[in-house]
Amino acid sequence: DFDRGARRTVACLKFGLIIAMCAIGLSLIFGTTGLVNFAHGELVAFGSLFAYFLNQTVGMHLIPAALLTVVAAVLLGSAIERFLWRPARARGTSLTALLVVTIGVGLFVRYFYLYQFGGNRLSYIEYKIQRRGLDLGPVTLLPRDIAIFLISIVVLGLVALCLLRTRMGKATRAVADNRDLAESSGIDVNR
Repeated sequence: DFDRGARRTVACLKFGLIIAMCAIGLSLIFGTTGLVNFAHGELVAFGSLFAYFLNQTVGMHLIPAALLTVVAAVLLGSAIERFLWRPARARGTSLTALLVVTIGVGLFVRYFYLYQFGGNRLSYIEYKIQRRGLDLGPVTLLPRDIAIFLISIVVLGLVALCLLRTRMGKATRAVADNRDLAESSGIDVNR
């Protein structure tokens, strides 16, 4: 049936854009460090759950909650890098041992989330019930769907632009291409 196919195509595109945003982080981590971070999904989930906490428990509107969540995620990622990964690399810990650590961190964080938030689907206050949207033939795009499409495309475009045009992006690509050569040419590979 054409209508069902169109609706599924839009749903798949939306889900694919979300996965693409998550995959960028995983790809950058692997490319620059050689580490497969099995805790990456749980760290991505931190963003949605922290925004949910600010939105539902604190009562903050979703947009400021999302902005605060970005700051919190940057601080969390920096703390993990500074206090877990950097000391482990400085001690010469093998990639296999680090991989096992990521599995342990992922399991710990996953079960912490399950304990705190449960395993059911959660909704933000502003996006609980939406019935009116943009009708495009057999497909209806709700405001949350439009927001997901726009935010995903903007984030993916900005990351690509930063990797191509900024000094940090060029350094990141150089480290991913050849870590030793990048370090010998003056790039701070730990940064």
